[in-house]
Amino acid sequence: MTQQQDIVSRLPYLESLDDTRNRIRTMLKKGLKAIISTDLTENFETWVEPLSALEGVFFRRAKHLAWHLGYLTDCDAPDILKGEKDPRLQYPPWPIVHLVPGHEKLAEEVPRNQTPTYLMHPEELDVSVFFAAAFLRARLGNLHGALDSSTVLCYYRVVREVYNLLHADWAIGGARCGSGTIEPNNFITSECARALSFLSRLARNTRRFLDCVRNIVIEYDSLSQLEEKGLHPRPPQRWIKEKKRHYHALLQNIVEENRDYILLTLPEIRTKKGREKSWDTLLKQILRLTRHFTNQSRKSLATCEKMIVRSEARELEIHISRVDTQGEEDNEDRKARIEALIKTSSCVALQDVRLAILRFTKISKEIAPRKQKGILQNFGLLSEFFGWLDGDTRKHLRPIRRFSEGELCRSIYAVVKEGNLTSVQDLAFSAVSYGVSDGDWNSSMVLRAAEILQKHISIRGEFPGGRPFYTTSNGGEGHIHNAHVIRAFCQIMQHCRQELDPVAIKRFRQYFARKSKKVRTQNGAPIGIGWQRPGQSLQRQCSLWVSSISCIALQRMQMLLSTRINHEVAQHLSRSNNSGSTSDRLSSLMWPDLGIAITARPLGVSPVFDCLNQLRVQLMSPRARQALGTSTSSVVFYGPPGTGKTTLIQELGRSCGADVYAISPADFVVRGEENLEQQASAVMKAVGMLSHAVILFDEFDTILQSRDNQKDSTRSSILEFLTGNMLPKLADLNDRAEENSFVYALATNYVENLDTAAIRTGRFDLKCGVYFPDAISRAFWLARHAKDAISDLAKRKNKSYKPEGIQARIAEVVIRTSFVSLADLFRGGLFAPPRVDDPGASLSKLRANSNPIWRYVLWGKAMPNDAIPLPGLTDKVKGLRRDISKKADVDLQATRIMIATLVHKWEQGFRALPKGKKVKWSTLINTLETKKLRKEIRSEREILIEKAIEERLGRKK
Repeated sequence: MTQQQDIVSRLPYLESLDDTRNRIRTMLKKGLKAIISTDLTENFETWVEPLSALEGVFFRRAKHLAWHLGYLTDCDAPDILKGEKDPRLQYPPWPIVHLVPGHEKLAEEVPRNQTPTYLMHPEELDVSVFFAAAFLRARLGNLHGALDSSTVLCYYRVVREVYNLLHADWAIGGARCGSGTIEPNNFITSECARALSFLSRLARNTRRFLDCVRNIVIEYDSLSQLEEKGLHPRPPQRWIKEKKRHYHALLQNIVEENRDYILLTLPEIRTKKGREKSWDTLLKQILRLTRHFTNQSRKSLATCEKMIVRSEARELEIHISRVDTQGEEDNEDRKARIEALIKTSSCVALQDVRLAILRFTKISKEIAPRKQKGILQNFGLLSEFFGWLDGDTRKHLRPIRRFSEGELCRSIYAVVKEGNLTSVQDLAFSAVSYGVSDGDWNSSMVLRAAEILQKHISIRGEFPGGRPFYTTSNGGEGHIHNAHVIRAFCQIMQHCRQELDPVAIKRFRQYFARKSKKVRTQNGAPIGIGWQRPGQSLQRQCSLWVSSISCIALQRMQMLLSTRINHEVAQHLSRSNNSGSTSDRLSSLMWPDLGIAITARPLGVSPVFDCLNQLRVQLMSPRARQALGTSTSSVVFYGPPGTGKTTLIQELGRSCGADVYAISPADFVVRGEENLEQQASAVMKAVGMLSHAVILFDEFDTILQSRDNQKDSTRSSILEFLTGNMLPKLADLNDRAEENSFVYALATNYVENLDTAAIRTGRFDLKCGVYFPDAISRAFWLARHAKDAISDLAKRKNKSYKPEGIQARIAEVVIRTSFVSLADLFRGGLFAPPRVDDPGASLSKLRANSNPIWRYVLWGKAMPNDAIPLPGLTDKVKGLRRDISKKADVDLQATRIMIATLVHKWEQGFRALPKGKKVKWSTLINTLETKKLRKEIRSEREILIEKAIEERLGRKK
């Protein structure tokens, strides 16, 4: 039996993972509810101790996680965004970070009742590097638009620790807990690697975001150019308005989709007022916030440079004074060696700060005023900066990789050969450091580490204890909490291919359930659950710090289970992997129904873009869905064959970085007719467990065929008996879509033959017709890109193109591409925008040199007859008319067919134009929108409304 036939036997495994994920999701929600219900200004008897600076960092991460999951309606906003709004959450204040004592004047004034945190304290052991890494990770997740002094200093401290050479027996790439310890620790090294990797990923996402917004601004700006007088046809105002609405919606989606994953502050869209912002207002706010980021970051970096230079001198002074007190003869040599080691380790990190200052200074000088051209320039400059930041941060991960590789080998040998269980924790953290820094999670060493770790999980869900990660001079020790080790293990298993034992995850869940305790208010009302410190009795209170890291570990467990479920389902179904693709491809598509939308607006037709836009919102985080306020989880795409229904769904997945899972009737019959129902149930249950995915039901007409047609049919298929059983399965799939953040779509050519109960609301939310690209869409796609090419060639003073008769040539191409599918138009680059590889090249050096369409439109070259795949136009028109006359009752499909006929009239209007005559769009629109046609459309709309009312009331006319 093949892998495709084995989904029934693997279903218990999937159900076990899904059940554990649901239980973890419930536990996480209760834990976060207790944390966010805590008001730090009151004395809660539930919590055992006040938060220290380090513990407050994890507490903030837990609250930010709750905001990301939609459990909070507000987050701690920066001053630049507050305005009349007052943040409603109580957070511990961000600590004021200093490098060494005695330099408070160089930083901002320390508020009262707040003790500054020192990152380097040579006189006493501390947890400075641990704090710096945790602070950097938490602050980057909630940065709010400026690299403030504390964030830059923590970055400097982490990088400095990676290159520390002060101790000769210490390999470069490891990190100590504080300045009082000598040996590096794998746990602290993994925290540093996580922080640097997170910064690199955020910088990469920010660059991608800026490039995406820049491309949308260019596309939006090209619409205004089409309204100018020129060689291209001037579009109707309604087409311009509809196109601008699309770009505005795309920009709002991109802003909200990237809010949690970039380093810039973005405008608020969570309120109704924010969603109604105009294009110019939203763009100006983005520009204002990018300028704020540039100016504030430059000031912070300049302040940090002074602090670093003076702290280096202060630290050197302290170390040299220690040498003087030892009374050794070679003091001068030791002083010189210590000075060289300190300067060597700090200059690498200080160089990053100084380079950032130079780059920000350059950006500040070149930043342009608030004009359209200035916006593009600013985005381009900042994009280059974040590209440099990404590359420079990844450079610092190389020594961590080399150090972690050695530690990983040593830990594997210690556990396997020597039986030293105290090295199990080192094994987990060194594997995380290696995977994060190198990106190779499927190396033989990481896979071996994952196998060993699974074997050493106790029945109680705990790993063996390890060595303390720091010790104090008075004998105190700091041990790693089991939640940290569980989080590391789940991160390893999430990215590697090692088989996951469901028993291990169940043990972890039981561990957190056993250690949890109900959290109540002073009045005794339960508000959630919390976790206690190790060694506390059941009568003692919970710990905010342990509760915070437990919630973070539970979230990582949930991510692991979602990834494993998706990977397992992909073994049995067809999948296109788009997990690494997050570019916004929807903004560059040609929408095939813009002409239909502007001519048939009284029908309330939902354009293809609106459907895909709402599906895209569904794939975002719960907080983003709440902010945008509109989303849908399912749609029925119908229309003639070859119109690009499947292509649009694939592009949706690529735009959102979501994998597309295709399901066909062949997946149901793969095990034979006798196992048809069992196979169908297994497939539907499996896809209902997916998360952040796009599910495509392709060629499902035989399964969802109307039961009335089945009774009248003389020939029956075994798949027809599944129709009734599919209805509850689709309803259950619709319910799970919101919980797991996936969408599903049905692509069909004959929607009138489908069972009405199968595609009604509750099973499929939207229905949208997809037809061949209409004349308006094709004409203005060509006109816009032709104008861009002509403008580009004019700037180069290239006059090889022929402007005479370009309107007639565009009209001829529009006529010849009638009823050509969206995929065929772009296959082979026929409708791809023309671009020149060499800036000094002539038109003959176009990238689309073999493209007959652009050679014909721009250059006037003859176009071969077989250049465009021409379908049988007469047969298509006859088919449409035959379908209209065949339908006795006028329903939604009949109305869609009438709209397709309307598109054909556009084709006739183009064909009637004399060659060389100027295209008059207003005349064509007036011809189509005659009083008779408007009356017909209005009457059909009234019939549809009456039918909907009767169906709602349960009556029949």
